[in-house]
Amino acid sequence: MNDYTSGHRKRLKEKYKSDNNSLYDYELLELLLTYSIPRKDVKPIAKDLINHFGSFENIFSAKPELLMQVDGIGENSALLISLLNTINCKIRKNRNTNIKELNNSNETKEYFNNLLKDEKNEKIAVLSLDNSNRIISCRIISEGTVNLIEFSPRKIIEAVITDNASNVIISHNHPFGNAEPSAQDIDFTLKTRDLLRPLGINLFDHIIVGEKDVFSMRSSLRFVHYFKSK
Repeated sequence: MNDYTSGHRKRLKEKYKSDNNSLYDYELLELLLTYSIPRKDVKPIAKDLINHFGSFENIFSAKPELLMQVDGIGENSALLISLLNTINCKIRKNRNTNIKELNNSNETKEYFNNLLKDEKNEKIAVLSLDNSNRIISCRIISEGTVNLIEFSPRKIIEAVITDNASNVIISHNHPFGNAEPSAQDIDFTLKTRDLLRPLGINLFDHIIVGEKDVFSMRSSLRFVHYFKSK
């Protein structure tokens, strides 16, 4: 490692230690790569990764074998990047462990974002609540492809009856799209509501988790009337 590379790495570390929010995306990636590529200028590799995958975020969700297609990224670097993403996903999901009740739409959106944000295929989750909005259970009842999932009325009914739920929140994700409800999402909401009403169970909300945003149908003026009790 030459004097320039050694000095540059030291300056990068000092910059991070002084203010970790001051580094550009490629600099954060560059600093990370110094731990798996000890004797090489990694700035070009960091920039090539961003150019190859299109964004900083896409790098950390890529599989190791795809990361290794970028020149300069070997198995150790690919596994390090992938490991960080796995740890981050685990941390996000673990945040729900201590959540015992949901009192507003922001809390509900955060809960399902933690649960579904990192999923690569569409999934449907059913959350059962008692009449004080305390969480009874949350189940993934269906999984599909990146943009298609099958609606299963039987599984929803089985879940909420087993839980003796008073209120239910359903949620699903759009892994590579925005959270705006589609026509199919609206139909799914209405069918679920109409399934639950004869059982005396209230559909409280439908949360859609997109790639970069989260949508609460109950909090939207367009859809709030779907959730009013008759």
